[in-house]
Amino acid sequence: MEKEELDVLYDAAILEENRHPYHYEKCPDADLTIEAYNPLCGDQFKIFLFTDNEKIHSAFFHGYGCAVSKASTSVLVRELEGCTLREARQKCITFQQWLQQEGDRPDPIPGPWQPFAAVQHFPGRLSCAVLAWESLTKDLS
Repeated sequence: MEKEELDVLYDAAILEENRHPYHYEKCPDADLTIEAYNPLCGDQFKIFLFTDNEKIHSAFFHGYGCAVSKASTSVLVRELEGCTLREARQKCITFQQWLQQEGDRPDPIPGPWQPFAAVQHFPGRLSCAVLAWESLTKDLS
């Protein structure tokens, strides 16, 4: 990959989320723990949800992966707080559909998702961006 391509993929916001992820810590006492694992590249995260009456009041994650998967999981965890489990699942589905659609994306693009739009031009990195979102969708079915 050339430097210009890397600059497009590794947007400043993605690099910042990777360096300073939101709620990055292990929480073995969580009400719900979801594992996200990509056997092809080795990215692996655990998402810890604390719920109250079907509503997520706080979310954390821990693990390892590339900058794209870690940043994407950080954004996901931040966006889950305050959602019901059903809303969280729908948000995950919407993110995956938005990221995987071809051509121009409809406006408005949710602000935290914007940096991941470039992943569409790097098909090999798509699985990195959707890893945690996909796992959450499956586990909340």
